[in-house]
Amino acid sequence: MGSSSGCTHTVELAEIADEWSSEKPSDHLSHDDPGVQDGTWHCPRESLDDFDKCVFHLSPAERPDNINISQEFLTQLAEANTIKEPHRRRRHQQFIDVEFNQFNLRGQVIGKSGRSYVDFRYSRFANVDCSRAEFRQRMLFSHCTFVGRDDIDPQIEDPTTRYDFSDIKSILFRSVDFHSSVKFTQSRFEGPVRFHSNQYDRYVSFKGVNFQYPADFEMSEFSRMAAFQGAEFQSGARMCATKFDAYAWFAEHYAGGPMFWYGSRFRNDATFDDAVFADTVSFEQVSFEFTAEFFDVQVTGELNCEGMRADTVFFEPEPTGEIQYINFVEAEINGGEIEQPRSGAAVYDFTDSVLGDVLFTDERSRHLLGWIKFHRTRFDGFDFSDSDDLDPAAANYCIHQLADEARAVVTGSDTTSTHEDLVTTYVYAKNASSEAGNSVAAGSFFYWEMLYRRKGHWDRMFSEERSMLHRIYDFTHWVRNGLMGMITGYGEHPDRVVYTSIGTILLFSGIYATSETVLPSTSFVAALVFSIQSFVTLIFGDVTAGTSVLTRFFSSIQGFLGAFLIALFVFTLTRRVHR
Repeated sequence: MGSSSGCTHTVELAEIADEWSSEKPSDHLSHDDPGVQDGTWHCPRESLDDFDKCVFHLSPAERPDNINISQEFLTQLAEANTIKEPHRRRRHQQFIDVEFNQFNLRGQVIGKSGRSYVDFRYSRFANVDCSRAEFRQRMLFSHCTFVGRDDIDPQIEDPTTRYDFSDIKSILFRSVDFHSSVKFTQSRFEGPVRFHSNQYDRYVSFKGVNFQYPADFEMSEFSRMAAFQGAEFQSGARMCATKFDAYAWFAEHYAGGPMFWYGSRFRNDATFDDAVFADTVSFEQVSFEFTAEFFDVQVTGELNCEGMRADTVFFEPEPTGEIQYINFVEAEINGGEIEQPRSGAAVYDFTDSVLGDVLFTDERSRHLLGWIKFHRTRFDGFDFSDSDDLDPAAANYCIHQLADEARAVVTGSDTTSTHEDLVTTYVYAKNASSEAGNSVAAGSFFYWEMLYRRKGHWDRMFSEERSMLHRIYDFTHWVRNGLMGMITGYGEHPDRVVYTSIGTILLFSGIYATSETVLPSTSFVAALVFSIQSFVTLIFGDVTAGTSVLTRFFSSIQGFLGAFLIALFVFTLTRRVHR
């Protein structure tokens, strides 16, 4: 098949854009690559008989019908790997700027272990099926184009669950084992692609890749660094149940369609800085075992982090001028910092979540608690002190009320709270503050807890589902709770005991002064003095009109109330001082 003349196919070196640097390698051909002379790469192979090019650089229409280009690749790669001289071996491992009208490596073992790459740069692939293949050698698919079928129109079955990939057969890298590093840097996928259930043992790069159709990375495992920096998912992707054992780099990526990460696991740091979420993005049930960074992310679609587990999260959305809703329902975050955008606002929903050592910050002066939904939220190591911009003291420690604009965008949880829900919320907040030694916050949260317990008793009093006996029982609880709140502020307001005591003294003064039966012919001043003495000492004062049994009865009642209120005052004052 070969001739004595060499293949005339050449590739001019591309002009590398200024934005590419050592931190953003382009993977273009360079002067250091084998076969490059004077800025031009030359094919190392012999041309076919009656042609001036090799079998790979002929167009698909020009190739002889008896040539299977996929099998020809496997044959020539095997021959190249037998070459002892490293430079020549690398030359014959180059399949640069080839048009593969088919690339069927299904179930094949490709290459052998070694340091050199099988180089496909600038190639074009159609009818790709590498399912269950085993790539033992380094693969370089950078700046390639993968063509899909025009008759496939992938649809989304359910925006919250999955794509329908059942009929997608155009670009298949399914159940593939990549034992060495593989690079798809700056490549383009013009059809739906499946990287489903793949194993990546070494470094993998999808940096700058353009996925025009949905991409499927579901149930894959990345053992080393996975670089998706700058990737563009024009129609979204599925990353569900995917495992990242090393650093996951998703900075500056663009999600133009729904992105689903359901159940994925990040066992090392993950970076999503400067990403653009233009459509629904779901991190439901995702586990971040180290640090996850979301600095300057642009959220214009729905961001769902329901059930997420994270050791440390840094989240700072890019300003959009609009109100963004971030769903952290049932999430568990051990630490980190969550910020408000510099313009507009973000509503963070932590319904049924667990918050550890998390800071909430805002560069602007506003009531930050009005943009965070605490609803049955558990706090484990969370500090309600004024060390960040949360400032619960300025809101009188009322942590459950959202701003009107924030309430209007909440969609991931109940928009209303029952009194039982509010009791649960403040019990969790009280316990967390007590554990943190923040007694002031603990006392204030206890006040709100008891307030909503009283309102809960009131609701149950009129519930037709409860028996009359239970409703009477609820009434007694409501009365006791109400009296405790009115008289002592649930042990948090000693001033209310003072006001109650003054009212009691004045009430009995009026009784003594106006009743001829209790203290006949007594002036109001004398009655006031007698009332004070009875309240404080439980001993009768010097009343000129004498003392009757009825006088002693009223005085005894007042004395009992006085002793009780004095004891309450001492208790609440001591409690307040200790706060």
